Amino acid sequence: MLDQKIVEMTGITDDMLVGAPAIEEVLPKFLEFVGDLVLIAHNADFDTGFIRQACQEQGIAYGLTVIDTWV
Repeated sequence: MLDQKIVEMTGITDDMLVGAPAIEEVLPKFLEFVGDLVLIAHNADFDTGFIRQACQEQGIAYGLTVIDTWV
């Protein structure tokens, strides 16, 4: 169940996630898609923190290169 603050911040609801694949299935596909590209995002530490944590939990090496536009 999503935290209410996350729902308010993203607009994503629990109903939207019904039937979604598990992180164990999606994360390896995402990392393969990204490959060795550089990710650029505003407040990237926030977003990539979830990816970093999921990698750690699954025993996957985290090696993404990220540029953060937040000054």
